[in-house]
Amino acid sequence: MSPPLVSVCIPLYNSGLYIREAIESVLAQTLTDWELIITDDGSTDGSEEIVSSYSDPRIRYLLNPERLGAEGNWNRCVNEGRGIYRKLLCHDDRLHSDCLARQVAVFEQPGKESVSLVTAARRIISPEGKTILTRRWKSCDQQISSCDAIRQIVRSGTNLIGEPGSALFRASDWSALNGFSARYPYVIDLDFWFQLLKRGDCFYLAEPLCDFRVSAQSWSFQLAKKQSGQFTGLIYETARGDGSGVSTFDCFAGSCKAKAGALLRHLIYRRVCNIRKEPQR
Repeated sequence: MSPPLVSVCIPLYNSGLYIREAIESVLAQTLTDWELIITDDGSTDGSEEIVSSYSDPRIRYLLNPERLGAEGNWNRCVNEGRGIYRKLLCHDDRLHSDCLARQVAVFEQPGKESVSLVTAARRIISPEGKTILTRRWKSCDQQISSCDAIRQIVRSGTNLIGEPGSALFRASDWSALNGFSARYPYVIDLDFWFQLLKRGDCFYLAEPLCDFRVSAQSWSFQLAKKQSGQFTGLIYETARGDGSGVSTFDCFAGSCKAKAGALLRHLIYRRVCNIRKEPQR
């Protein structure tokens, strides 16, 4: 049996509130040559029953034999994929119907061998699924060189690539890298994007192709107070790497913007989610 074109990978843990929306967004894709891998890290809220209600043979549900934590579950989920391309989708986020088709089309174009990462604009949505804002990096579709992409991200003070569902990457690049690392939990995705960008360019699609949900259950919400420190640690580490093209001034500017952005996002998330105090983990 030939491998599917795309593996969409959803790491699951107590995701009953939103997992159906995530699955439905994959089922609605205009590109149909995909598989959906769902790895469950020991849910106790009925998530398994929701997933089991789907009979589509392209959906594969795997229960971890023991708790792996976020990092381990993310990595197992992507490793279980058989597709030529891989996308990690968080359980409370959604893909737009043409997301896979648009992103795969970039990789399949002649002359795009130097591209290691395809990403897109995304909508930030409320717990109820209403659009709060659209986050864009560029105003039009374009290829961005590896060094330029890394430097622009560092100076911006934020993750311009986006959350995991925003990006598509090659299985061959995944196999050559170390996967997701929780040494910087809030920027676990950006840490991996930097790994990919050291192997090739980024191609950006200016049309929103996915939704990132802000909610009390979002992992990033839980870690909002730590985000700027972790971003700063990652960018200074990246600057010390060979050939990054990132200067100390770039890192200083990015660190200042990260602190301001963290405060603003925390206030917005708190207001949108109607939460007065960050829940304890």
